[in-house]
Amino acid sequence: MVISTKAQREGDASSDTPVTQWLDAPTEDSVKTVVTYMLEHPSQSISSTHIVATAKAFKQLADMCRDPDVRTRLADGALAAASSLLLERVVAELGPGTEQSNGHAEHVFLLVQVLRCICNQSADTDAARAQLLEHGGTAALARALNIDDVWRQPVPVAQAAFGAVLNVSLDHKLCTQALVDACAIEPHISALRVHGLGNGAHSVWPLVCSSLDN
Repeated sequence: MVISTKAQREGDASSDTPVTQWLDAPTEDSVKTVVTYMLEHPSQSISSTHIVATAKAFKQLADMCRDPDVRTRLADGALAAASSLLLERVVAELGPGTEQSNGHAEHVFLLVQVLRCICNQSADTDAARAQLLEHGGTAALARALNIDDVWRQPVPVAQAAFGAVLNVSLDHKLCTQALVDACAIEPHISALRVHGLGNGAHSVWPLVCSSLDN
């Protein structure tokens, strides 16, 4: 399964960085430069000045990873490491139980795009799954399921979160066990309750059920 969505928000970073330069002409050959920059400058990447550009970059990376050949070539560790680190950072900013700030919407936009990127890079790609596990991506995914926005916004937040969990764990015993150990089962059970995900539940339940079945 590969998730494809339109960008949820628009915006521009005011400063020129490798990320904004890449967005002008995104190519697979220069992906490593972009993700290396994110790894080396995570705080700057999610700052108020740069967060929207970072989210747009992850959206582009997620779309590129819809191609099986591309995601196989990108499963060298750098993309998984950047995805895991930025997911960990944005999850820490969003909750659970954190108060909404002025940049809340931008953080949710980034969260969804990072989750899409993780979902798509791990689709039928064990190398990417192993890299996500190595770099803490599975633990961050489990924590992401408890963010308040998962329950407030079934589409697109819960859809992206449960979709990423499903693809990372599908037929991969080590990732599945890591998610179980990180208490990812409880949010799945909560999502199946009648009012757990509100009006958007119908679009998320198939993902939840498939993930639990796995």
